[in-house]
Amino acid sequence: MSLNHVPEKVVGKFRIKLMPSMFTARNGKTDIVIRAINPENWGACINGKFYTICLILAHEDHHIVSDHNRTVPDEILSSLSAWGF
Repeated sequence: MSLNHVPEKVVGKFRIKLMPSMFTARNGKTDIVIRAINPENWGACINGKFYTICLILAHEDHHIVSDHNRTVPDEILSSLSAWGF
């Protein structure tokens, strides 16, 4: 699947996006990166808002690749496939 076919999705304070994996053990694979708005104004600046990574999942089976100990609601996790992730 091309990364261009799955749009970035914003759900409340969360931003979800498919990205090439940043992990060398996953070279050539894609990950689902879930970020949340950071009220402390640090992190990646996207459209004037700061986001920090909450969770990174493997695109192929949704297993956790990296957990940053920030809560992501179950409603978001259970809807990833329906949203095209």
